[in-house]
Amino acid sequence: MADTYLFKIQGKAESPKPTEIGHNYRVSSEGSIVSVAKSDNEDGTFTYTALFKPIRIEVLNDLGETLKLNDTRSMSQQFRALMWRIWKDRGDAENFEEVVYPTIMRNLLRASADVYAMFYK
Repeated sequence: MADTYLFKIQGKAESPKPTEIGHNYRVSSEGSIVSVAKSDNEDGTFTYTALFKPIRIEVLNDLGETLKLNDTRSMSQQFRALMWRIWKDRGDAENFEEVVYPTIMRNLLRASADVYAMFYK
């Protein structure tokens, strides 16, 4: 007997147009595995369930038209994701969660008056 590996997708996306029952849609997404759960099958094997949370979703209707979906994440979640992507692309050695992101946030907080003046009017 072999272990089982499952891929669970959880999330939502806001559509500007209604979708219709009985129509086919092609969905592609970009996201992250946020957790993996291990459960005992009581036969010497295990089931591993990876939870995937989408960040970007693209939907094509049955005519091949793309439905533009709105990102349902908060702006702070979008900002953190952008910082993570830049960190990953640069290949910085420091740990993102423990060093990089807290440092960025502390510096943003210290410079908040300047940031406000720079980006708002």
